Amino acid sequence: MLLCRAEQIDVLVDLTGSVEFGAHVVLEAARNGKHSVLMNAELDATIGPILGVHVRRHGVIMSACDGDEPGLQMNLVRWVRGLGLEPRVIGNVKGLQDPYRNPDTQAAFAEKWGQNPAMVTSFADGSKISFEQTIVANATGAKVLGRGMSRGVKFDGKPLELPSIYDVDEVRELGCVIDYTVGPADVKVFVLAEHDDPKQRHYLSLYKMGDGPLHEITDEGWESTFRLNLTSLFYSNRAAVRQFRAQGDGGAPAGAPRGPGHQRDFSCQRFGHGCVPRHPAARSAR
Repeated sequence: MLLCRAEQIDVLVDLTGSVEFGAHVVLEAARNGKHSVLMNAELDATIGPILGVHVRRHGVIMSACDGDEPGLQMNLVRWVRGLGLEPRVIGNVKGLQDPYRNPDTQAAFAEKWGQNPAMVTSFADGSKISFEQTIVANATGAKVLGRGMSRGVKFDGKPLELPSIYDVDEVRELGCVIDYTVGPADVKVFVLAEHDDPKQRHYLSLYKMGDGPLHEITDEGWESTFRLNLTSLFYSNRAAVRQFRAQGDGGAPAGAPRGPGHQRDFSCQRFGHGCVPRHPAARSAR
């Protein structure tokens, strides 16, 4: 806990995945006037709202992070609300789910990659994504259509067909729901939204943002929205990477070699998970 008391530190980042230890870190940091950023979905989902009460009493902030799925979903929700739309479905997307995976079946994979078998199991059996969606539900007040959400309904269609798997009237009755699917490919998170003002719906249709309720959105409207989001994200990430490479000592992960003679090879293996710094080059590329 020495880091929580160090005068030179302003913010602590918890990546432990431990509920008990992470809670001690957040509380001790708050008592010493330090903010906390959580990459610990287990902690945030289990007692995050309770910790938030204690943290606010000390006048500091406890926050989830950008880049991981809960943060990406919250960014989309804010953007949708900024357009004057009402979010109806906030969704996360998995590439695989097998409820019968366990630490024994995942042992070889975990050993190969130097991971904890129990943690790897949570990625495959649906546990981890349930924690992630709980965080977003706590932040937005979204409800679930049923216990366990959709339990990872398989969806092999196109992204623009996602609205077809939801009953619009049921979703509206609940206000906003949290959910997740297995598939479609090349999509990680999504938000389905609508506007109840006929005039606003008219202009949303005019500017290719959709033609009305969830089940009536056009292919052109969805593709335009999807392209707009991905393009802005790509431009800002590309500008950031170019700036890091020009600096020669920026953008490397903690613990990696740094210095004028070192430049990393920034690839886009996980597109959408890059960092977007507050740098003029990144802002001008938007």
